[in-house]
Amino acid sequence: MENRKRPWTAEEDRRLLELRASGRSAISIAAALKRRAGAVRGRLSILRQREKNGSMHELKPMAIFNPSEPAILHDRRTDKIETWTGDDAADYRENAIVEMDGSVKWRGFVFDGWGDVLGG
Repeated sequence: MENRKRPWTAEEDRRLLELRASGRSAISIAAALKRRAGAVRGRLSILRQREKNGSMHELKPMAIFNPSEPAILHDRRTDKIETWTGDDAADYRENAIVEMDGSVKWRGFVFDGWGDVLGG
């Protein structure tokens, strides 16, 4: 496996959680991420422990989201994390609709929180 002994990136963590949430097995996820199944199980355990301890990043309100900066956004409609690159900042500024509860509707998404890409 080409990722052996390489640190997990924030993007790999996001994909890992997304694939797991869709019901895929550790073996299937391992193939998709080019990791060993044991590494996938181990990383899932670490992420679950972080979440349990409250050390996973807290989502920030959309009112302070800067669409020009990379981020992760939570889509309430699908309950999934979306990766934001900043490439669509102009379209977001022009077409996003802020709801009374602070969420933002844009291109079929309903974003209700965001976080830094690296969890900071």
